[in-house]
Amino acid sequence: MSKKRMSSIALLVLACLLVIAGCGEKANKEGQEEKVQPEHTSTSTRIVEHPYGKTEIPVQPKRIATYLLEDSLISLDVPFIYSFDLPGYYLHDQIAAKNIPTSGALPLNVEAVAASNPDLIIISQYAVEDQLGYDKLNLIAPTIAYDPNDWEGSLIKIGEALGLEDKAAAVISAYKEHIIEVKDSIVKKVGTDKTVALIRPLAKDWQLFYPTFDSFTKIFYEELGLNVDESVAASQRESSNDWGDNLSLEVLPKLKSDYIFSMYGSSLSDNEEFETERQSVKDFEKSSLWKNLPAVQSNQVGYISGRHWMTSGFIADKMKLDDVLGFLTK
Repeated sequence: MSKKRMSSIALLVLACLLVIAGCGEKANKEGQEEKVQPEHTSTSTRIVEHPYGKTEIPVQPKRIATYLLEDSLISLDVPFIYSFDLPGYYLHDQIAAKNIPTSGALPLNVEAVAASNPDLIIISQYAVEDQLGYDKLNLIAPTIAYDPNDWEGSLIKIGEALGLEDKAAAVISAYKEHIIEVKDSIVKKVGTDKTVALIRPLAKDWQLFYPTFDSFTKIFYEELGLNVDESVAASQRESSNDWGDNLSLEVLPKLKSDYIFSMYGSSLSDNEEFETERQSVKDFEKSSLWKNLPAVQSNQVGYISGRHWMTSGFIADKMKLDDVLGFLTK
């Protein structure tokens, strides 16, 4: 074999070795990339703490089912594929526009939630009776629960869970600004010395709500700085209840507030129940005891719907503020 031929063969072998080495290097890099990939996918979930424990949830859920926290999700512009709803519910129009499965059932229909095939469930912590009820939902999809009465705190936590902290902060900031606007308008119209009472007429008696019952009366006494009448304060001092009292018609003449807000219906009542309670108000007002109240004689009674007053959330509480504003500045 000539030296020239041997040289050519040697060059060919060297070239092959270089190609093999290059392929090995490429394969090694691809192998390294494959090892990195699982570490990347592990960041697609996060651990969230809530009243029922700690739950691992998707970072970017695609199919959220909710129950009695619709207010928070709508306020954050979060889409959902299942929720509570019924005709007359204060969020009915927004939910109906989504064309999604809904439940007006109490308690929560676990089978219906499962049929919606969620990848995350967000519920009121009171939507289930106990840990066992929560565990049933958590078997369907990761489930987190929050207190609907503390809607600001819950909104912040939901925002953190969904990566929407800035949006949650913006919603709460907008609410605080609205409080200031409403308060200023009321002060300009009626001053700072007027007293307000919140009541709920029933068929044979009536409910009086006290300032310590945050979900309802904080709008008046805490956020808008309206005054508690001495008749309300005296009833509270004599009571063993924090929320308020069911009182007889005989004590109605003690109510001396400048303005009375009369509430009827409830947040989860259907149309038939709602109309029944509305009729109870009419029957209640036939009493001469009612007709002789100072606020009634001054035409200073405002009527408000329990459908948004007996719940809480950014949308619900903004509606409450607007109710008070509309009535006191009419």
